[in-house]
Amino acid sequence: MLTAYFDPAGRRIRELRTSPAGSSFNGFARTLSEAGYATITARRYLRAAEHFIYWSDRNRRPVQDADEKSLVQFGHHLNRCRCPHQGHADHASLTQGARLFLKYLRDAGISTVVPVTLSVVPHAGLLCRDSAAGCASSAVLARPPYCNIAVTFVRS
Repeated sequence: MLTAYFDPAGRRIRELRTSPAGSSFNGFARTLSEAGYATITARRYLRAAEHFIYWSDRNRRPVQDADEKSLVQFGHHLNRCRCPHQGHADHASLTQGARLFLKYLRDAGISTVVPVTLSVVPHAGLLCRDSAAGCASSAVLARPPYCNIAVTFVRS
């Protein structure tokens, strides 16, 4: 599938296939193609995945163990990137390509790292009943300043 995006006899395909996670590139390329990405965009995301793998390898982090924290650290790396033969100017495309590659690794079962999910725990003040005297829980907690806003929003 890489041949749809790069010259079959070219150096780029050889480099991709011999990289630390080279066996993943054909599947990732197929996934991008099936999702309908334009050729130029798919190439950009494949190069972003290549850069992410290079960065992970240089930091002695197996790409199979990458998670959202790794993506944030990769984004910080791009600000000072001097990796040879790797682009670093288009931060948005590079981080999006790395994010899609990480999703591909999970979907393909290559990475078994569970994605980090954020859960929102409401403040106790948001669970109170509004009354003329204020929150029913005011004896326990001071009424948070956003309680009136939240109660008004819930009522509307």
